[in-house]
Parts: sequence; structure tokens; C-alpha cells
Amino acid sequence: MAQRQKYQFSIISYNQNSMRNESINIGALLFNERDKSAKYRIIPFNSFKIRGLALNQYQKDLFQTTMKYLSFILSDLDSDFSVQLLDSTIEHNLPEQIRFSKPKPIVTANEELLFNQIVSEYVGNEYFKLDDVVNILTPKEQMIDIFTAHDLLGNQIKKNIKIRPSKSLEIKFNIDFAYGENTTLNLIDSSPVKESALEDWYVKMVTLSSRYDYDSSIFLINDSKNAINADKKVSQMLSDLENDTRIHSLDISQHDELESFIEKISYKSVNSEQLNALITSNHYMAS
Repeated sequence: MAQRQKYQFSIISYNQNSMRNESINIGALLFNERDKSAKYRIIPFNSFKIRGLALNQYQKDLFQTTMKYLSFILSDLDSDFSVQLLDSTIEHNLPEQIRFSKPKPIVTANEELLFNQIVSEYVGNEYFKLDDVVNILTPKEQMIDIFTAHDLLGNQIKKNIKIRPSKSLEIKFNIDFAYGENTTLNLIDSSPVKESALEDWYVKMVTLSSRYDYDSSIFLINDSKNAINADKKVSQMLSDLENDTRIHSLDISQHDELESFIEKISYKSVNSEQLNALITSNHYMAS
């Protein structure tokens, strides 16, 4: 039976904005107390996990540069450096965006299994996939990440609401998000990433917009980098839907446009209590 050994582990995080205190876990470090060795694992510099924080090209470039430098530092780990990392005496040599959590002691007889569990729980195995995974994420999934990173989801934004296009109809449409502005309930829905689902989505939005008589803004999120946009189907549908002046398309790949949208919601939308009241007062809400 393998002998249990003492370890310490620390979670590595990336803090993009110290004033907002927005951060994500990007890796983990495990230190073996017996032989003074350490192992680490950090997400790739182009991992899609940063998309919730990096809303413009400068922020994306900063993350990638920081991650490459961190990888260079950690690749040269030795026993002294490992100890210094864990007792925080080395932090002045790290990029200011990088933080190591206070080390926690742990005992195990299976180092590899333990380390894999720490990485999975605190960082997430899915974030170690490369940039091509980004194209698989739906616009809705990307918006969930972004809204969560800005502490909007569940506060100023409600997810997955059901709306009837007309009071007299029992048809129920699922809308991705809703937020309130003054006394108006605004809707946010996302275009699908599968071509087979496009026509049904378009019919849903045409039906909703033609029958829904509230003076709400309806924002339609799409990702122009997605493969199905190559044949212009999505852009053609959005252009047609925008004939209704309440409907506005938003390309998630246009970071400046997206950042302005997030800031607008952050500063102008009502709080969760007022939002729930708006939703309750909307006669088209499905029970």
C-alpha cells in the first residue's frame, strides 16, 4: 500500500481589473513537502475561459501575454522557487494580474489523482482545450459567461424566461435573458449555431415580434465567427427582423459593441427585485 505524503496546493488566478476585482481560476500548483518538488498546470493562453472577462482586443492581448510569461516562469520551477511561490516572497516578480491563493495542506497516497481532482474542481478540465472550442460555444453560452463575470446574471438579468407571443395564445417561447430598464422589460435571445435550427428560430422571432405589443427592446445575439454565418443566412434573417424598430442585433465578436451593451445594462438596468416585479406584471409571461 502506497504511503500517504503531505502536500500543499495553491490555486492560480488571473485578476484583470483590481478595481472591479474580476478574476478567473487559471491553474493550480501542487507542492510535495517531502522532496520539495512542485508541479503545476495552467490553461492555454488562448483558452476560451477568458472570454467572459476580455471584451476587447487589448484585454485579450494582455491575457495572452501574461499567460505566456507565467508559463515561462513556471517552466523553470526548482525547489527554492517552489517554496518562495508558496510563502509569497516571489510575488513581486509575477505579473500584477496573477495571484496565488494561500497554500492549503493536504495528504494523499496518489499524487497524480489528487492533482487531477484539484485542477478539475477549481479550474475545470474543459478550459484546457484549445481555441477551436470557442467556435463550438453558442452565443447564449458565451453571454452566460460574460453576464456571470460582470455579476449581472441573477441580479440585473434573469435567464430562461417563457413568454406567450399573445395573451390569447397558449404557445410558449423560451427567451434566453431579460432585463428591466425603468418600467420596460427588455428581451435578449441568441441565434442558434446549428443550421438545422435556424428556420425555427427565425419563425419564433417573427411570431413574437409581430404579436408582442409591448414597447420592449429585443436584442438578438449572434456570433459572426460561427461557421454557419459564412453563407449569410443569419445576417439576412437579422436584417429582416430589424425591420421591427424594437429589434437590434448584436454581434458577440464585436468587442467594443458588446462592451458598450454590458455597460449599459450595468448602469441603467433595474435591480433583481424590480426586475421580478416587471416580469410578474407582464401579461404575456407563461406560468
